[in-house]
Amino acid sequence: MAATGIAAAMTTLNNQVKVLVCGQSVLDYERNSIFFDKLRHAGTEVQVLVRRKESKYGTFLRIDELKSLWHDINNSEIVILHQIFELQYLSVLPILTLLKKPYAVMPHGTLTAYQRKQHRFRKILFFPPTYLFLKSSRAILVATKQENDQLPGYLKAKGIIVGLGIELPDRQTQKPVNANPTFNLLFMGRIAKKKRLDIAIQAFALASKKSNLEMKFIVCGSGEERDVAQLKKLVENLQIQGKVDFRGWVDSNQKKLVFLESDCFILTSEDENFAIAAAEALAHGIPCILSSNVALASLVTKHNAGIVFQELLPIEIEKAIIKMSKTDRSISKSSSLRAASEIGWDVIVRQWIVALKALI
Repeated sequence: MAATGIAAAMTTLNNQVKVLVCGQSVLDYERNSIFFDKLRHAGTEVQVLVRRKESKYGTFLRIDELKSLWHDINNSEIVILHQIFELQYLSVLPILTLLKKPYAVMPHGTLTAYQRKQHRFRKILFFPPTYLFLKSSRAILVATKQENDQLPGYLKAKGIIVGLGIELPDRQTQKPVNANPTFNLLFMGRIAKKKRLDIAIQAFALASKKSNLEMKFIVCGSGEERDVAQLKKLVENLQIQGKVDFRGWVDSNQKKLVFLESDCFILTSEDENFAIAAAEALAHGIPCILSSNVALASLVTKHNAGIVFQELLPIEIEKAIIKMSKTDRSISKSSSLRAASEIGWDVIVRQWIVALKALI
């Protein structure tokens, strides 16, 4: 969403942009067709190097693909590389060096203090080439000040805050203000250990027992089967099966319907360099309960569009849930929409263009 969002927004402002996608399977390509359709609708050129199996680390390039890549880079003013540990960069970097083309890297949170502690063996093993790759870049593009502050010391001077945005929805898809007696709490995103959804569930269990309102927790997203099974077991142990609804992965149309029935979004992550799902919730008029580890928390605090908690403790989060359930929903909606207006792509893209022109 981040990569396609900025590419489409830049194309709309009459910049020539090409997006090269590596490591997608045919099935994954079809599943993500909405993103490719969005790019093509904006006028962005798209090339997808489809492989038999999907790989989150990209792919090695073939001879004909190398020739095409050489031509594309030679005709570019600047190249933006998304993520860090990608196999195609073994081919991209020599071409960039030979053609003396400037490039910037957008790590998407992989250089935060938290993420640098994950998968340490792999990162130590690949540190020498990764160090040269990052050190030789013209800039490290980051989404937020929080992410910029956590860059390694040798990259501090290269950090540029360009921001990330979202496509603001039509008014018809925004959360209506109503007198629904049920308070629907929402989590949406990848189900992973760092999201600490277990703590959110424990807090919800406490809040639902103390509150006078009927409460429901909607959980949208997929993850490792073991992680999901553990969460479902926790729900059983807390005896709140009838109040927690695991819906799995939802497509764009289903997502809109989920936002319409939700009253508050919650994200209890140990680390989050932006949180697109939280941003989308705000854009639908839904306030957020966020961990202070979520970079978007500063925007929520600025506009009073929810509650930001400091400690990942069920009792502290429980209080936030109860407080939000009692908050005037019309006021919460206005605050949320006001916060979202700062992160629409029409605003964020101008920051990108200023930064990239300076780099060129």
